Amino acid sequence: MAYDFFAGDGFNYIGTLAFFDDELGAASLDPAQQPDYSQWAVAAGLYTQDGQTQVGTLTVTNNSVITDATSNGKYTVNASSQETTKWPAGKVQLLVRAWPPHGDPITADPIWIRVKANPAVNLQGGSN
Repeated sequence: MAYDFFAGDGFNYIGTLAFFDDELGAASLDPAQQPDYSQWAVAAGLYTQDGQTQVGTLTVTNNSVITDATSNGKYTVNASSQETTKWPAGKVQLLVRAWPPHGDPITADPIWIRVKANPAVNLQGGSN
């Protein structure tokens, strides 16, 4: 499923990192607990449908705070309306990648977006 998005609108996405394997949780040293994501770097990019070419720049903020367990893993992805006007029409993928403090990066499954021309742009042009 692809989410519709109109080029020229501001883009705001909120996500949560969640991951279970043999990585030890920050507080309990229990592998069933989530790691302390406040120490992770998170990046995102908008790519063509085949994932080969980056077509959009996004700003990522890691909102995890070590003293607030409810914030662990939360992040936001934003792009200004000026940036999204450069996004090509059609199906693209948002790829999120996270780097643990020690180890290789982990790339999430793509989030599919269908970029459409913004009808509001035609309304600003005046009468025909």
